[in-house]
Amino acid sequence: PTPRANRQRVEWVSRVMSDREALQRLSGGENCLLGMVTGVMAKSCNYPFLVWKNTQQQGLPISTTWTTAKGSFSPLQVYRGLPMACMNLGGTNAVQFGATGFFQKLLAGSGMGQDGVQVGGAFLGGLASGIPCSIWELCMIQQQRFGGSTLGTPARIVQEHG
Repeated sequence: PTPRANRQRVEWVSRVMSDREALQRLSGGENCLLGMVTGVMAKSCNYPFLVWKNTQQQGLPISTTWTTAKGSFSPLQVYRGLPMACMNLGGTNAVQFGATGFFQKLLAGSGMGQDGVQVGGAFLGGLASGIPCSIWELCMIQQQRFGGSTLGTPARIVQEHG
């Protein structure tokens, strides 16, 4: 890349990163869609690492999540539970982005300073996304360990634990 192209990229990144009011300008639907897309993309990339981390934390041998019963590497084993994981992070980000934008607009209308609007909106958005996140996370980990379908796993959890 030419020095001019590099300078243009730096200017664009600086402009985007300094846009502290971006979520306030988007509609609620746009914020939710932005959150969902970023969550699904991120989870699709980092899922094998998450499976490995959870396997290690649970004290299980890596062969239980990375290989078949015969010992050969299996992408189907590694990516077991990916749809629920994408619902988890995509849904959590959708709720968080949507709620953050909503709360930032609400706080901006109250006359609060820009820093307070940013921090307060982010805190309240994170708070709003915590409840569905914990439910989706539980389902995702259960699928990683025991398999099951996207709808069958929550039904099994409710049946077994009320």
